[in-house]
Amino acid sequence: MTDILGADGKLEKTFSAENKLEAKYLQTIKLAWKWEDPRLWDFRRPNLYTLRLKVDSEGFKDDYPQVFGFREFWIEGRKFLLNGTEFRLRPNLAPDQWGGNLGSISYIEGCINGMMDVGFNFAELWPWDHDKRGEAHYRELWAETADRLGFPMSGVALSVNQYIVNFASWACIWNDERKAKWTERMTAEMRRYRNHPSIIMWATSANFFGQQQDQNPRFIGMRDYYDKTAKAMAGLDAMEIIRKYDPTRPVFTHHGADIGDVHTCNNYLCMIPLQEREEWISHWVEKGQMPYIAIEFGTPLFPTYHRGRCGYGNSIVTEPLYTEWVAAYFGRAGYYRETEEYRHRIIGAFQGGQLYSSFHADPVLLKQLHFQDLQDLFIRNTWRSWRTWGLSGGMIPWENAQRWTVEAIDEVATGNFKPGARGSYMSSVKKSFLKFYSEEHGWKAYSSGQTLVSNNSDTLAWIAGYPQFTDKTHNFISGNSTKKQIVLINDTRTLQSYSFECEVIIDGKQIAKTSGIGEIVPAQNLFVPIEISFPPRLNEKTDGKILLNALIGDAKHNDVF
Repeated sequence: MTDILGADGKLEKTFSAENKLEAKYLQTIKLAWKWEDPRLWDFRRPNLYTLRLKVDSEGFKDDYPQVFGFREFWIEGRKFLLNGTEFRLRPNLAPDQWGGNLGSISYIEGCINGMMDVGFNFAELWPWDHDKRGEAHYRELWAETADRLGFPMSGVALSVNQYIVNFASWACIWNDERKAKWTERMTAEMRRYRNHPSIIMWATSANFFGQQQDQNPRFIGMRDYYDKTAKAMAGLDAMEIIRKYDPTRPVFTHHGADIGDVHTCNNYLCMIPLQEREEWISHWVEKGQMPYIAIEFGTPLFPTYHRGRCGYGNSIVTEPLYTEWVAAYFGRAGYYRETEEYRHRIIGAFQGGQLYSSFHADPVLLKQLHFQDLQDLFIRNTWRSWRTWGLSGGMIPWENAQRWTVEAIDEVATGNFKPGARGSYMSSVKKSFLKFYSEEHGWKAYSSGQTLVSNNSDTLAWIAGYPQFTDKTHNFISGNSTKKQIVLINDTRTLQSYSFECEVIIDGKQIAKTSGIGEIVPAQNLFVPIEISFPPRLNEKTDGKILLNALIGDAKHNDVF
């Protein structure tokens, strides 16, 4: 007999069945019951049940509880669907390998709640190889906590890297024996948390299957655009094995191109022109065959601003040229915003020749106003454009230190250990761990952090170009006319009402005004044109602006062009 309890502990369903068991050490039977109307688990809707399986036979009784949730997740073309509705990811990295109290439930809850509060709706558990000697992980606790909070994640199917190549020679060593060994280890780990509804995909094998053309915009989201090596063929074989043991979830490789069901790559576009960056995925929109996740995304990444051009480790010990790069976009203002603190930091780090001490995630440099100015510009324009293109997998922004810093180091007592509690016990944790990205808990958002939050939320409204929304034309001739458009985006999981007011002001005078109300379904982008006729006989350069005030659901959005 099976009792199904709701989240409140009350009995909701009872199912029963009879079956004859043989007298042997191990056997498997299948029992199935039909349930027409369960509540579905979804983002921010953590509908969970507890199944109590009771076995009663002559001389034997047992009672086994299992928490679970109903949900479906699948891929159609370039789209992800959760419970039948398109689900566009706004992803971040779950710090389950780098952090403080990694096995503390307080730490995990604080991380997940903090990510949801600043707009993320999905986290990747980075698929580092936890099977090496001395490694430990708490991914089952992450999944258990994400279940309770209604937060989708990718689980980790055991990395296959060390089973495919010999890292001394980089020769491919994938054979039946190694495949069987990896399969045994992988499935044993998978069984630990395959019943968690928050795990909607499997990730595996970090930074292993990428290849030279995977950032090329013509190949993003395309299958079989390069000749597969023996390593890549072994990877495809491993993906089939994962799907065999769990056909209910898509699987991807971190920075693995098309090895898996999702195209992923470490997308570091550095300082290519911003307009080009905004249109980088336009080919994917037209011809892409797979969902795409920019699994690591430079906003741009800070080593870009250093003199060195020879990999991350070599670049961060070379001269910072932040001001010079900023000046390319802001001219003299970039030099005016350079501070004495910035100059002294460079002088103090100088070692000799072309060598400096490491500037890795250096807070003195990252908080500089001119660096933040450029981050603001790139984050705002890229997030707006890529979301408006309808990117399915989103961008995981690299290096939180470019957007937030922790200023408080207070420790908070957690109380006495409670018997039966999961996770590692800490008598105290850092206050910042109790709510990531929260000012109340000691976090400080740089301006780029505020920009990311405002453009990474469930909904978004902004003033765009026409007919191509990435168009930035802003010089016009008096007496002529033009069009812009309002973009409204709903990435919540429910139908939302919207309203907006928009006015055009030239030389301090209103020359046009429009407004609208309506409803917008989940994963929908709406485009509302704005007609603008310019006054005749303006004899000199005259400034104008477009102002937008919009409401989508309860969220307010403002923009100025």
